[in-house]
Amino acid sequence: MSRSIFEDVDQEGQGQSASKPTAISRDTGRARALTRVYLAVLFVMVAVMIAIGGMTRLTDSGLSIVEWAPISGAIPPLSDAEWQEQFTAYQQTTEYQEQNRGMSMAEFKYIFWWEWGHRQWGRMIGLVWAIGFAALALSGNLIKGWTPKIVALGALGGLQGAIGWWMVYSGLAPGMFDVASYRLATHLGVAFFILALITWFILQLSRPAPALLAARRAGDKRLFGMTTGLLHLTFVQILIGALVAGIDAGRNYIDWPLMAGGFTPPDMWAIEPWYRNLFENDGTVQFIHRMIGYLVFAYGIAVWMQGRKSGNAMVRQAYGWMAVVLFGQVVIGIVTVMHSAPVALALTHQLGAVALIVLILRARFLAIYPPEQSCAVRLHERDEALLAHAGQTAALEQVAGRLHWDQETMMPTGAAAQRAEEIAAMEAMLHARRTDPALGEMLEKAKPEGAVEAASLRLMSRDYARATKIPAALAAELARTASLAHGVWAKARAEDDVAGFLPVLEKLIALRREEAACLSGETSGPALYDALLNDYEPDMRACDAAGLFDAMRPRLVALRAAILERPAPPPITGDFDEAAQLRLTREIAVAFGYDLDKGRIDLAVHPFSSGSGSDSRITTRVARDDPFNALYSTIHEVGHACYEQNIDPRYHLTVLGQGASMGVHESQSRIYENQLGRSLPFVRWLHGQMDRAFGPLSTDSPEALYAAINRVTKGYIRTEADEVQYNLHIMLRFDLEQALISGDLAVADLEAAWNDRFLADFGFAVDRPRNGMLQDVHWSAGLLGYFPTYALGNVYAGCLMQALRRDLPDLDQDLAQGDLRAPTAWLRENLQQFGRLKAPRQVIEDAIGGPVTPEPLLDYLEAKFGALYGL
Repeated sequence: MSRSIFEDVDQEGQGQSASKPTAISRDTGRARALTRVYLAVLFVMVAVMIAIGGMTRLTDSGLSIVEWAPISGAIPPLSDAEWQEQFTAYQQTTEYQEQNRGMSMAEFKYIFWWEWGHRQWGRMIGLVWAIGFAALALSGNLIKGWTPKIVALGALGGLQGAIGWWMVYSGLAPGMFDVASYRLATHLGVAFFILALITWFILQLSRPAPALLAARRAGDKRLFGMTTGLLHLTFVQILIGALVAGIDAGRNYIDWPLMAGGFTPPDMWAIEPWYRNLFENDGTVQFIHRMIGYLVFAYGIAVWMQGRKSGNAMVRQAYGWMAVVLFGQVVIGIVTVMHSAPVALALTHQLGAVALIVLILRARFLAIYPPEQSCAVRLHERDEALLAHAGQTAALEQVAGRLHWDQETMMPTGAAAQRAEEIAAMEAMLHARRTDPALGEMLEKAKPEGAVEAASLRLMSRDYARATKIPAALAAELARTASLAHGVWAKARAEDDVAGFLPVLEKLIALRREEAACLSGETSGPALYDALLNDYEPDMRACDAAGLFDAMRPRLVALRAAILERPAPPPITGDFDEAAQLRLTREIAVAFGYDLDKGRIDLAVHPFSSGSGSDSRITTRVARDDPFNALYSTIHEVGHACYEQNIDPRYHLTVLGQGASMGVHESQSRIYENQLGRSLPFVRWLHGQMDRAFGPLSTDSPEALYAAINRVTKGYIRTEADEVQYNLHIMLRFDLEQALISGDLAVADLEAAWNDRFLADFGFAVDRPRNGMLQDVHWSAGLLGYFPTYALGNVYAGCLMQALRRDLPDLDQDLAQGDLRAPTAWLRENLQQFGRLKAPRQVIEDAIGGPVTPEPLLDYLEAKFGALYGL
């Protein structure tokens, strides 16, 4: 196969030389810092301007200057004659003649200074904008692409000055006591728009552009959209608040929650024509302001509740502060009305709106650009050495995992022997770290402080106790033999050569039995298998798994028998281009939330997932006559990889930074693949994607494709098995490997035992070894005790899907659009983010809100396949 199959999109064109940035295009930390300071100064000045404007309105000072002189008006009156000239001009206004007749010169100067200060502060903002813009440009710190943004701010500032005079001019018309409320709302609205724009620009400059681009891939678009709606609704409320201020509607109807004793004010529609009441009737305008306020509060609480589900601590904190200020703003608004809008309370309410808009914008920004979280899980200061040791061990384990990934995907076939020695050396080093006596001493002295620390120490102590029971030579020999066995298995599988695989398998079984004896302290009996099972599912015993399987088997066998009596729907047929399959698998992986900046998709004989945190890789396989092989193998492995990617970043490279168990891990891959990926709503969307990728399909409708994807037919391969028969494949393997470990079944007799059991369970004979005992990679890797976790994962997935449907009423509508954000976010927030913080059964029960039972899975299977096959 060609190397290009493995290349990521962002690798395209790496060989081309990059253009050298010029001084004006540099996005350096210094340039961003200087631009943020510049914008922060403008932000403070605009916020102060809004406060000054509020005082100007509340003190009825806005009409004290009756001319528009942007330049000469910067100089106030300097003599008594000039003061008298200004006063005389004001005395011609209706406001003076009808409201302020008899005002003294001292009283006039008071309102004059407020309006002059308002206008002068606007001039200062324009001057700071111009000087700052020029300084950034001349110093080479003007970031590329930011010139239009800064120019737009200046243009809006100039427009705001013109709107200000347009507003004042309306109040100077004969018969007008105040400025037109519509124009006041426009003036205040533009001020808030400018403030919001500056805030957003400052937030955008908080991180380099590439970091924002990377963060966006982890953003919560649903939360972002909800917050955008809250932002718009709040802006509308601010505009209505300006109408309230413009007609002094806040100083009437001072009872609450009623208005003059009723829910609605009297004479609500007294002005003709009726629509003028919406803007000019003080009771109607205040009523609308109240109702929109309630709506903002209710919707804001809904947004806060969604935000607090985020797996990112800073996002949750941002929405928490937003909710606090929202609540405070509602309280201040009510108190302001009940006290007839005194200046201090009214101004506080206006500044509260500034704070609320800023906090909504910040929460909205963090929702779509979530910040990286600290990777450190801190204990006590004296335990830093313990954390450092654990972090380095975790990092080395990831390096060892990369060796195995390379062995499956890229390693030359002739390198098998050398790779076995490399892996053995790495395992010997890791074993030495895991069993270091100094680590035991640090664990004994550690003092946990809280749930995270306690969980970390519990897991470290458990892992240490386990590791110290296994001799270093045994650990290295197991790693070496497993590495060699993988190559032997791959060759034997390709050639249907059981005899060629049996010697190395027999050695692996012996080594694993020896390991189990070291862990359990027993040399025979069920404790041996329990010790191996505990590697993958802590605290689970073989008898637990057997009890689960005994409860499931009757209903599964009955369902399979009933289905196989019915004709199977036709399969999909055709020749499906491999490159097109790989493109589609990438698109679907991304739709399920897989971050390709922190992962990759390659080809392997047996699909698998590898790594964790910011390096979580998957493999798939492609068959030209079966696109489902690639599609559903990919979705399955994406479930594993997304679990690892979605663990709280604070736990990366710590003992908590992995899945809780293989059963919990499998629940994620199975719910992604089956309950979501094989559902009818999702297949309706998938039908269009496949039609686009491959051309017209042999199945003529989404429903026919759904039936083909969920066909129940006789088959040999576990990984290709339908949902009904999959667990029966697991039960077969579970019984056989228990017998191998106990010594009741000799390795030489394994093929015959497999074939006999398969015939008894499935009703037809194995045709060739690659479809029988050689089909799975697990035994060649020494992974005995692993298989039961697959069935446990299916049970967990059934419980989780039941909870998903309970909590997400629009799930089917979303799936039909190919929109998987809601279910994957639910899984991230309720399960994946915790890593190993919670015990396996606990994390599932906390997510579903109840006990784990097989009934949800069995009910789901009977309902789904009963409908498909008309049972």
